[in-house]
Amino acid sequence: MRDGCSPGAGYDALSRIELPAGSSTCPARSRSTPTTSVVRGAGSNPATGTRIVFRPDEDTRYDTLTDDGGDWDEDGMTHDDGKGGWLWPGRGLFRVQSRQVDDDYAEAYESAPANRRDLFEGTVNVHWKAGVELRERPNGHDGFAARAGDDVVFLAEDADLDRFTVGGWVNVRAANTMAFYEQQQALKASPLVDPVVGVGFEGFHFGQVIPDGDPADAEHEYGNLAPAYEMHGIVFKWAVDGWVRDTASYMTGSHPIVTEEAKNLQIEGNWFQGAWNKGKGGNGYLRGSRVWDSLYVGNVLRGLRHTTFQWSASGNVFIGNDTDSDLNLHGGWERENLFDNNVVQVPYEHRPGNCTAHCGGEGGAGDEGDDAIYDSFPPYSPDTLSTVFVFGWSGTSYQHLAGEGGDPIADWAGHETDDFTGSGGGVVTLTAPGPSLFLEDLVPGPVPVGPTE
Repeated sequence: MRDGCSPGAGYDALSRIELPAGSSTCPARSRSTPTTSVVRGAGSNPATGTRIVFRPDEDTRYDTLTDDGGDWDEDGMTHDDGKGGWLWPGRGLFRVQSRQVDDDYAEAYESAPANRRDLFEGTVNVHWKAGVELRERPNGHDGFAARAGDDVVFLAEDADLDRFTVGGWVNVRAANTMAFYEQQQALKASPLVDPVVGVGFEGFHFGQVIPDGDPADAEHEYGNLAPAYEMHGIVFKWAVDGWVRDTASYMTGSHPIVTEEAKNLQIEGNWFQGAWNKGKGGNGYLRGSRVWDSLYVGNVLRGLRHTTFQWSASGNVFIGNDTDSDLNLHGGWERENLFDNNVVQVPYEHRPGNCTAHCGGEGGAGDEGDDAIYDSFPPYSPDTLSTVFVFGWSGTSYQHLAGEGGDPIADWAGHETDDFTGSGGGVVTLTAPGPSLFLEDLVPGPVPVGPTE
């Protein structure tokens, strides 16, 4: 398909893989999907549509775990110079990513066993291979390569521009203050050498089976029950203009959808339920990491750990979704994300203490707060749908959440009922003229009902 269809495909003439109704077992991961293509099933109801059951085989499962057996060991999973961290965010049922192998890794790729070859795929795209350093804008600019409003970013005078193309995608790994520069130490412009663009998934049900696993054990377990099976559903990495629409997941190994350097995605009208691993290492999210200018709309989430925008995720809109887990901004440097008209009902059981296996820093260690406070929370919603909360903002610049006296809080525990609005506490309240900041017109619809198995 990549060789025969993709060269003539485009956004108005997608290549298509069409999956018939019925159930299929998949033992191995799909490593890539061609540009401008769609994988389309016969519907997301597992009884009447297309159902894909992921049973990771021995060449797909992680065979190297941390010393305590609680998580995939990215540093210990090696071959030649390659290591598991190059696979980040990890393996999945579907992976939208380049499979190019840089010349420097060709020999290692050829000698690698089946469960290590993917370490070297796509590495031509990472910043340490293709990126070039920035330099200070001429005529003195206090160390900055560009300022807000500039249309030129200055690169090192000896930069190799062979991998930059006119109209190509580039990730400028820079910062907006000198302190940020010093902390981040990522001062490069990194071209996406072989981005996978225009790939979509539609109309099927997917999930993962682990030996002797009972989904009921994972319902409110915020640890890792099967670390070797920490597989995702759909991975977008170095991908642009992708989408996932009208799919349903049940019990993925970790994240149903996860991103790592992706832009212009549309995640619409899906039902995501449950994960086998929701603990150490950060598992079981609807995870938007380094995702930009993307839309998550009309999805239902049940039994996951978080929805996250993290690690510089920006310009994203999360609207009209229904979830029983928290909406979470963490990891660093995320900004300008909008949560608009969602239903969020987090049960008491969704708390750090509900972890019995391989919790790590993700739960079960401190951060318990006061059970009586948790138990007495009334249902919450703004007084009016026109209320806007701006988090981490003083009105003119970034501000950490602060307690009495204006000192930044060290931990959320013990501050569950604090009012952080006003007084420079890191939350600003505004009023908007209508019920949505994103939509000109908003007509609330019924909460969708999806599959449960």
